[in-house]
Amino acid sequence: VNVSMDEMLHHCRAVARGSSTAFTVGDLPFGSFETSTREAVQNAVRMMKEGQVDAVKLEGGRRVKETVRAIVSAGIPVIGHIGLTPQSASSLGGFRVQGRTAKEAADILEDALELQDAGCIAIVIESVPEPVAEFITKSLRIPTIGIGAGRYTSGQVLVYHDLLGLYPNFVPKFCKQYAFLAGEIHEALGQFKREVEQRAFPTTAHTYSMKAEEMHKAMAIMNARRDLIGATPDGLPMPTIRMESIATALQAQAHTPAEPASKPAPSGQPKPLDPAPSTHITSSPVVKADARKEALPSSTPFKDASSQHPIRRVAIIGGGAMGCYIGAQLARSPLSHDVWLVSSWREHVDRVNRRGLTLMQMDRSLVQITNIRATLDPREVLLQGGPVDVVIVLVKSPYTMQAAKKADVLTSNNPNAAVLTLQNGLGNREIIQNVLRASRPSSVHPVVYQGVTNHGAVMIEPGAVRHTGMGTTAIAVPGDLPSFLTHDDAQ
Repeated sequence: VNVSMDEMLHHCRAVARGSSTAFTVGDLPFGSFETSTREAVQNAVRMMKEGQVDAVKLEGGRRVKETVRAIVSAGIPVIGHIGLTPQSASSLGGFRVQGRTAKEAADILEDALELQDAGCIAIVIESVPEPVAEFITKSLRIPTIGIGAGRYTSGQVLVYHDLLGLYPNFVPKFCKQYAFLAGEIHEALGQFKREVEQRAFPTTAHTYSMKAEEMHKAMAIMNARRDLIGATPDGLPMPTIRMESIATALQAQAHTPAEPASKPAPSGQPKPLDPAPSTHITSSPVVKADARKEALPSSTPFKDASSQHPIRRVAIIGGGAMGCYIGAQLARSPLSHDVWLVSSWREHVDRVNRRGLTLMQMDRSLVQITNIRATLDPREVLLQGGPVDVVIVLVKSPYTMQAAKKADVLTSNNPNAAVLTLQNGLGNREIIQNVLRASRPSSVHPVVYQGVTNHGAVMIEPGAVRHTGMGTTAIAVPGDLPSFLTHDDAQ
């Protein structure tokens, strides 16, 4: 209601510039066509000329048929909008379904027929019971476009904010979310903030270089200028100009042999990795990792009671620092886990898949992990290798619902899968558990474990993570041990 004509023209021009083949429709805002037919035609003309659209849309049924007729007479294609009309929702009792009574359904049909007679080229039907929308569609010569009107309209439309999951706190019943971008956007923005604060961004990959000869000349000129200035406005000495970056330091570190702690490996053989200690389920309700060693413990070796084979496939939801750190340690574990990162950070996913994941340990030594994969879509994990045994959730608490839906996809074909949340805060395990229980019978839904880790990590750049703090990792067992854990596992 608050949107003005000028604002709509700005939006329409932006869409028109980005589209070369789509049929674009400009929605006449509230107040631009109600006061008079003359003003409605003038604003429709503006929408076509200044907004560069192909047609205009306006809300209302029979009450706007003469306005529609006048705009059509001016040579402008018009699309109608009936059922729930958001611009006048207050007069309809709020945002509620229309046409649920016999009289309301008949009125909406009459609106559609009158708009067709007035010259509309199509009609949007919003928030109407499916049988009513189907009958209206079959009664018209022009196409219908449904939004919350069932399966039998000529076409469908959704608000892309709902479709892409940009507003996680409310999803209309009629909307299917094809992505969950709200959490991923917030995670990416938070990661950017942290990297800027920690001076982990930008790296050499994101900066411009210059020829060495020109650089030396420039340094000579700028250093001479600095000598003339002599001091900062605060009276402090001018700082030394640094030409080093994090990426350069990493590259240098990668070519610097670490000081051997014991007898060096024979020439030509790679330095062995420190084995990652294994954490087992014990009779205690809490499982703790060894905090004295560099490596994070590998995932708990749950075993199938029939095959006695330890878990092999692990998917980590969340491609931030902790997700990458834990994924790196699991991938380099002697248990040879098949590890996947599920992240929305496209550059990071591409870098991991091309080069592997670089882990800088606390002693600043580098480990390159190449047996780890990453994806934007959790379904790819299943397509590339079958069932997932364990899903680890490492996203910010506000985005647990989106992560839970991804966990539901990842565990869909393995009733014995387990889900572990290592998130901060309370209530995350319950959210995940409720989503998994809602999608399948209670007897086959995965067990969800609650854990916490005190390890710390920061992202250096896409495809590179640094371990910054040693700590403990604890996993609490919810209630009794699940049926797929054997007595030996409990010991």
